[in-house]
Amino acid sequence: MPLYSSATSKTLTNILFSLFVLFLFIIALEFLLRTTHLFGAKTSWTRPDLKLGYVFIPGHEYWYKSENDHPISGRINQFGWRDKDWSMTKPRSTFRIAVLGDSFVEAFQVERESTFLALAEDQVRKEMRYSVEVMNFGRSGYSPTEEFLVLKDDVLKFYPDLVVLFFFPGNDIADVNRETAIDSRRPFFGLSEDGELVLDTDFSRTKEFKIRSFVSLFRQYSALITLLSDRYVLYRALIAERHRTESRELSSKKLSGHLSLCTSNPERIFSENYKLTKKLIAVIAEYCRAREIDFMLVCCDLHYHPDLEREYKKIDPTFDPNFFEDDLKEYARSINIEYLGLQRIFEQASREVGLSYHWRSDGHWNYQGHRLVANALVDKLKASFKIEDR
Repeated sequence: MPLYSSATSKTLTNILFSLFVLFLFIIALEFLLRTTHLFGAKTSWTRPDLKLGYVFIPGHEYWYKSENDHPISGRINQFGWRDKDWSMTKPRSTFRIAVLGDSFVEAFQVERESTFLALAEDQVRKEMRYSVEVMNFGRSGYSPTEEFLVLKDDVLKFYPDLVVLFFFPGNDIADVNRETAIDSRRPFFGLSEDGELVLDTDFSRTKEFKIRSFVSLFRQYSALITLLSDRYVLYRALIAERHRTESRELSSKKLSGHLSLCTSNPERIFSENYKLTKKLIAVIAEYCRAREIDFMLVCCDLHYHPDLEREYKKIDPTFDPNFFEDDLKEYARSINIEYLGLQRIFEQASREVGLSYHWRSDGHWNYQGHRLVANALVDKLKASFKIEDR
């Protein structure tokens, strides 16, 4: 009996010692990841949201390393957006511009002061000598669905004079439909029998969402857990992309997805998505108009390399690289809203100056791209909005 107790005690001691060593190893690894950002490790600055899918954590520090050759760091403001802190009360004689959009507006690829929002704000103040505040309500992955919800729940309480919606055809059209969305863990609008929008947030009741919400509690404080969960998400995304690539290869003689809309033979589901997208844009515009807020739609450029454009035209000679810019211009005119298209602005700048305006990997705007967008936005403000009379 004593021999058994002694052996059991020794085994228990070894187990406890091993657990202690493992604990020290995890602590050391966590410290290493936090201080060196090894493998791109960082703590998460987002959390799941019952309505929007994901939101930023107010006041949380962010560290972003992608596309740019150096990491971008800063702090999410007190209201949960990537911008400087604002006041709830609009300063007197200040023209407030609330900008909605996805990763192009969020713009983690450059420092905050180098984004088109900060540049445009500074340019208006210097050139027009007028107080203007350009507010960043952009979030990576958002579509017009989330942007409409953000407008109602977040933007209006800041009393903007102008709302600007940046629309990116590359994924916004796919992301309004669960069947085609890159990530279905998000809200969707459907249409009722009488044509009214009906919000669907069923994703928030799934087991997966509850698991993500639980893991998120640790991601905010652990670089290790964030790294592991990010790798899992990346793995799933790569698998999904592989399936999409295989599908495209099976129909290599036909352009698919949003590109099919630029041809005379669009895919049915993307035609329906596009109609819903236009409906959302019109609803957002009317929502602003009813509250005496000006509204403007901006169509982001689709970054076509010359070789890529030629390849598309070989597949389908009817491919029109300016389809979205021209079609949305006509649509904006039909619903009486201001409009700015960026496709030809980028094409002309590339031809005349010869600079690259996008990062090579994911195609977001680089520093020159943000400067180009800021100039275009300021020119449009001068031409269409008499902000000095506000």
